[in-house]
Amino acid sequence: MAAEQGVRSPSGVLPNTAESASTFPMEDFLVSPFYHVTNIPLSCREAWAQVYDQVATDLIDAIESQGPGRKHRIGTAARWYAGLPQLIFRSPGRGPRRNESTIRRGLQAILEREYADTLKHWSSDVEKLTRRAPKEKKADTHSSRTKRCLAYIHKGLISRGLNILEGKGAVPVTGACRTQMESKHPQSHDTWDTPEPREDGSDIIDLSTKLTKAVKDLHPLVGVGPRGMHSAYIKSLVEGNFHNTRAREAAETFGRLGVFYLGGGMPPWLTRALGGGLLTALAKEELPPGESPDSADARPTKAEDTDTASWCRALQRRLTDAVRVVVSLQQLSVGVPGGCEIFVPGSRQSWRPRSILWQQ
Repeated sequence: MAAEQGVRSPSGVLPNTAESASTFPMEDFLVSPFYHVTNIPLSCREAWAQVYDQVATDLIDAIESQGPGRKHRIGTAARWYAGLPQLIFRSPGRGPRRNESTIRRGLQAILEREYADTLKHWSSDVEKLTRRAPKEKKADTHSSRTKRCLAYIHKGLISRGLNILEGKGAVPVTGACRTQMESKHPQSHDTWDTPEPREDGSDIIDLSTKLTKAVKDLHPLVGVGPRGMHSAYIKSLVEGNFHNTRAREAAETFGRLGVFYLGGGMPPWLTRALGGGLLTALAKEELPPGESPDSADARPTKAEDTDTASWCRALQRRLTDAVRVVVSLQQLSVGVPGGCEIFVPGSRQSWRPRSILWQQ
């Protein structure tokens, strides 16, 4: 969705209204160029819950609205929702105390609906970042993976460290690798109409029994999508013990928005925009020395932002039993984490003594 004209004053000043976000393209809010803090300071968590509830409620109200200007209202509210991670949690790299102070000021500005000031500081930081020369990405080698593995093990994250060490590294998504990724996942520009609600109301999705557990199970260091919505941002909504009424309602609002996302309540373009992921190509085999890094056969993986990933995970868990009944005769270990890995080595162990006897 392109930037809208005529919102700024003739002198170029942003109005202090929510519509000021419409002066920037939607893409600016869907793809964050910043590093984000991965944990919310304790003193900021209640204010963050209030901000999330305020912005998410504005988006729900826009979706439920009718009449002329609905698309514009949704576009404006969606910009604020999609951009929340970078508007609030972009890391200025000034140390924990100064970061905390910066986050607190940003949260307070949105709570007081100081829209122009919030966007002014954010756009200024974007301009500063774009003027810097991009850092050259270090090569993903066995040596570098070993260092990362040891760093995670020293933090107590042994499985995560070993997974990095046992992997073959990431492949830059350029040249031959980009062609390979596009051939494995052909891009389509089809459009779909919004699903029609069923007359019996059975299309309503109930996430209440699974969503809280799905959020609490999130790993704090899991990769996220292009918006930068880290797991700590969502977990604090569910796990927080807040005094403010709006902050206490944030977890319920998060679930309501998930029903719109999964049940066709959002316009299809918005569902697709929020569900975007960050592609990482993982090499299947080590490349021989001298070969171009992007020529490796790679497996695509998608890192998705925590809000949409949590909604999808909750729905998947809710449907696991029903799916198991249908496909259990054809599909091994449906709904059993690591089921195939457990079955295959177990089968080998059970057959091994017999093969020894047969050989004798």
